[in-house]
Order: sequence, then structure tokens, then C-alpha cells
Amino acid sequence: MKKTFLFVILLAGGLFSCKKSGSGSGSYHLTATIDGKAATFNVSPVATRTNINNATYFSIGGLATTSPTGASMQIGLSSRPGGPAIKVGTYMDTTTVFNVSAIYQVSITEMYEAGSSMYQGTLGGVSKPITNHFKLVITAMDSASIKGTFAGDFYAYGSTDSAKKVVAGGDFYVKIF
Repeated sequence: MKKTFLFVILLAGGLFSCKKSGSGSGSYHLTATIDGKAATFNVSPVATRTNINNATYFSIGGLATTSPTGASMQIGLSSRPGGPAIKVGTYMDTTTVFNVSAIYQVSITEMYEAGSSMYQGTLGGVSKPITNHFKLVITAMDSASIKGTFAGDFYAYGSTDSAKKVVAGGDFYVKIF
């Protein structure tokens, strides 16, 4: 019964979020190429925007399947309290003004991370350097949706000394809730 209810909720969310936009930009989606293979996270691709203590946080994500243990992609971007606003532009893991993060969860027991905290862990030469830094580009944003691209090296369990997944051609257009 719980699985049926969860499936119905996820399916409904996916159907509502895949509505065509008025600008002709296409349907809501979250896709990427991971280690050379196309991946889609189009079950309920959405974004949330939160403002707390003069800081803004965006969370962009989607599921590959309706299974709660299936693959997912989650991207985060936050400003520092009192810092510059998040707007259309490029955000790298090497910046100190914003925090970018991403998690590619393959399964309930296997996940890969990218972003600012990964980069900071390499400073001082303790961990291996990142070859392809995580890059998030916001190409369009308004009060209802956010659109952009992303790419970079994702590392198992947040360590550059572990297995790596290369994410390229990431693309998203999602509704903001």
C-alpha cells in the first residue's frame, strides 16, 4: 500500500512538472551524460528556493525512476549571508563567495559528490586534485523556473582518493517551488 501511494505521488509530481512552458523552451527535465552514458532524472524534476538570514539556497533535483531507492541527481547552490545575490551566471567549486554542491546517488548504498567541499578538501595537497572542477551555469531564472547546465568530476563518498564518475553535458530546466 505504501509503495502504491508513493508511486502515485511521484507520478503526479512528474506529470505536473513536465508541463510545457509558455516560452516554448520545452518540458521540465534534468539530464546528464555520466561516464559516457546518457542519464535522465525526469521523475519530478524540481527546484526549491529558500531564503534564511539574508542567504539564498537553491536545490535542484530529480529521480531516474519512481523507485525510492533508484538513482537521483541533486544540485545545490547557496549564497553567503549578506553576500551577492544568486543570478544568471557561472558558479564553480573553486569560488569562495558561493557554495556549489552536487550528489549523484546511484543507489541507496552508492553515491558520488562534487562541489565546493570536495575542492576545499584538496587544498593543502592532502587529497588528490580534481581534474574537472564542478561547474554550474544558470542560463535563465525567474520566479517560476530555473534553467542551466552542469558538469564535473563526482567522487565516491566525497573523497578524491576514491572512485570517480565524470558528469558532462548536464542540462536542466525545472519549476521552482
